Amino acid sequence: MSTTGRFEDIIYEQLVTDGINAVKAGLREQARKHLEKAASYRKPDARPWIWLSASTDDPAEQKKYLEFAVASDPFNTAARRGLVMLSDKVDKGRILAVGEAVELVDPQANSII
Repeated sequence: MSTTGRFEDIIYEQLVTDGINAVKAGLREQARKHLEKAASYRKPDARPWIWLSASTDDPAEQKKYLEFAVASDPFNTAARRGLVMLSDKVDKGRILAVGEAVELVDPQANSII
């Protein structure tokens, strides 16, 4: 990789990191500035788009950003999950939080394993 390529990668990562940190701090305009700049690099990375979706309360904008995330990384589970959550096709009361455990049930014994 050329020196220019490595430098661009460093700048890209810093933009993404700064954007994520701004979203977490509630600085939405600042977050959008960093994340939109990162997205302009057109890397196959869904992170800028996913975090842009977190920078707005508008469901249409969230959907647009998550669709861009899936287009840049079709196997990104966070982006796909976000799109499902925005749809009306899911009972949101039955969705597990990220990292929440599921009790395994033995169908033969009808008991928790």
